[in-house]
Amino acid sequence: MKKWNLLFIVIGLIVALGSSSYSDDNTAAITNPISDKLNAVIGGQVYENVISDGNGNVYVSINEISENMGYDYSIVNNVNVLKSSSDENEVLYTNGDIYIGQLKDGKRNGTGVMYYHTGSKYDGDWKLGYKSGYGREVDELFNVYTGQFDTGYRHGEGTLVYSNGDRFKGTWSFGFKNGKGIQWYSNGDRYDGFWIDGLYNGFGKRYIGGTVKQGLYIDGKYSKYMKDPENEED
Repeated sequence: MKKWNLLFIVIGLIVALGSSSYSDDNTAAITNPISDKLNAVIGGQVYENVISDGNGNVYVSINEISENMGYDYSIVNNVNVLKSSSDENEVLYTNGDIYIGQLKDGKRNGTGVMYYHTGSKYDGDWKLGYKSGYGREVDELFNVYTGQFDTGYRHGEGTLVYSNGDRFKGTWSFGFKNGKGIQWYSNGDRYDGFWIDGLYNGFGKRYIGGTVKQGLYIDGKYSKYMKDPENEED
């Protein structure tokens, strides 16, 4: 009877090892890994030999089985994967975003590049985790903004080149065109004047074909004629 019990125990161990997370199913999920030389910080504990498949799945090495079998990987969700060096950090987020650049206290700080899973990209200055300073941003529609940022928003002087050929150069305030700016349109028209929250507001000149509509604009619409406040002779 003892021999039979021992045999059942051995069979049970074989089955358990065969169903570990290093099975064929889990290994197949680790396709096209971004890197196999990353570390993950989870709950204050550092895990080595992390693999991310770029689809939001992060595989953390729990323990080394043997030199031949490699590592037993488990999926950990909602974790940032971090690789550090003296001059560069690489952060892979579980939503697919990738950041390469400087960090301070675990936050993006200094200069760095963020590749968003939506297809957009930002290359420039960061402060306390936010886009702040000067940078270049390409969104998922291939519109390109180059200029100043503050706490993640386009803020200050900047130029936006649209993928359809339109172009704006002027002042921004927390993501909106605010202040003085010029918008060139791909059909040859342009607007030169003041903006509030992305719309023509205040004095401006709208050049349409061979005509000029000069005056007061309210919420993007022409209201009435007025003299140029910056040109007494007008």
